[in-house]
Amino acid sequence: MKTKSIFSAICGVAVIAMAFASCTTDEPKFTLSLDKATASIGVGASTTITATITPEVAGATVTFTSSNTAVATVVGTMQSCAVTGVSEGTAIITATYEGVSKTCAVSVNNTEVHASLLGTDYYVIQLDAQSRELLGNKIVADYAPDDAAKFLYIWEATYEAGTPSGQNCYGTTESWPMLIVTSVGWSGAGFNVSDAAASELDAMADVYNNAADFKLHIAIKGTQSVSHLFGFDGTAGTARVVLGPQSFVDGGVTYTAYADYTKDGEWNHFDIPVSYLVNQGWTFTTGNTTGKNIMFLLSGGTTGTAAQFDAVFFYKPLAQ
Repeated sequence: MKTKSIFSAICGVAVIAMAFASCTTDEPKFTLSLDKATASIGVGASTTITATITPEVAGATVTFTSSNTAVATVVGTMQSCAVTGVSEGTAIITATYEGVSKTCAVSVNNTEVHASLLGTDYYVIQLDAQSRELLGNKIVADYAPDDAAKFLYIWEATYEAGTPSGQNCYGTTESWPMLIVTSVGWSGAGFNVSDAAASELDAMADVYNNAADFKLHIAIKGTQSVSHLFGFDGTAGTARVVLGPQSFVDGGVTYTAYADYTKDGEWNHFDIPVSYLVNQGWTFTTGNTTGKNIMFLLSGGTTGTAAQFDAVFFYKPLAQ
C-alpha cells in the first residue's frame, strides 16, 4: 500500500504538471511592425513597404502577399516589398513572419504617373516628398541638400529665394526651387556634396559606366526669354546643359543650348542622355574623398531673372 500510495502521489504530480503545461500559451518572442499602415499610389507606380522584426533576426525573410493582385502586386525581398499598382481599387498587403502578421491598406488610383517616375535606379539631386515615396527603394543614391553633409550654396548673394506658386512638375502642391537673380551682376548656386559625404558619390560610377542606359531628367518652367546653365562636376571633368532660347556664355566660353522651353509658365520635362555629359569629359569613378557640386546653376546677371526647376535626377527610363 505504501508503494502504491507513493506511486499514486507521483502520478498525481505528473498529471497536475501536464495539465498546467497544456494550459500555457507560448507568447511570440518578437514583434513585427510595418513602416506604414496605409499607402496611396497610381496605376503603374510603386511604393515600398518595409517590415521590422524586434529584436532583429539576422537573415529573416518576411512573406508579403496581396489580397487582390488585380489591383496591386507585390515582390518581396527579405524584409521589404515593392507594391505596384495594377488597376484602381484597394488591396490589403499582408506581411507574415513565423505566424505573426501585419497589414497595410494600399489604395490605387487611376491618376496618370509621369513617365519619368516609372523607371529604375534613381540618383536624386532634387525631388518632392510624394515622388520619393512613390519611387521607394528605386532611389539608389540621394544627393539632395540635407544641411548636414549636402548643401545648396548661393554664391556671393547672387540669387535670392523666390516664392513658387501653383503645382510642381508632377501636379502636386509641394514646392520646388525658385531662385531669382539679384543685382550683383552675375549668378551662381551649387548643390554641393561635401567631403564628409564624398564616398556617397562612388555610386555615380555606375551611371558613368552604363551611360547608354541612363538619362538626366530636369523639369523647368518660366515666362522670361532667358537661358539657364546646369553644370555637373564629376570625379574628373565638368559637363554643362543649357536650357533656353540661346547659348550661354560663362567665363568667356560659349555653350550651345541643348533645348528650349516654353515661356508660358508651364512645366517642360527634359531627358538628356548621360552620353551628352560623358562626351564633354564628365567622368565618375569610385574612391571619392573630395566633395563635388553634383549640380550647379548659372542664370546670367540680369536682375530679376527667375530660375524655376524641379525633379533633377539621373535614372534608367522605362524601356519603350
